[in-house]
Amino acid sequence: MPDRANGKYVSNVDALAVWWPAARETLLEVSRDPGARISEQQLAERIQAATGVSTRQPASEWIGRVLDRVASDAESRGEQSLTSLCTRPSAEPARRTATRSTTRATPRASAPKAPPAAVMRETTCPHCFMVVPTADTCRECGGALAA
Repeated sequence: MPDRANGKYVSNVDALAVWWPAARETLLEVSRDPGARISEQQLAERIQAATGVSTRQPASEWIGRVLDRVASDAESRGEQSLTSLCTRPSAEPARRTATRSTTRATPRASAPKAPPAAVMRETTCPHCFMVVPTADTCRECGGALAA
């Protein structure tokens, strides 16, 4: 749930309305340095600092909507997309160095099982309009969710 530094609630729609222009400005700055890139997390931190509107949600949960707006704006202006300057964290595992060991290898733990289908259901909160996991209350605003 976005809010201002004074703790005052800001709707997701209003937050997005102030975040995407700040994201565009930040990406324009980055574009002036050939070869430069900015991570999603860095972009999220800079636009929250610039606008005074912040959220406790991980950037990965909302930055895509901001970048969609930036891309739509660039397209409407006939400009190249700036969103390619924003990078996601790599999904690659860290490289391991080969070592020789005389101890016996321990068996690997089995892969984690997918959560049951009931856990994966989502609903839209009638109070803040966020898509959240089905529960008694919204994880974003604390409002009651319909049963």
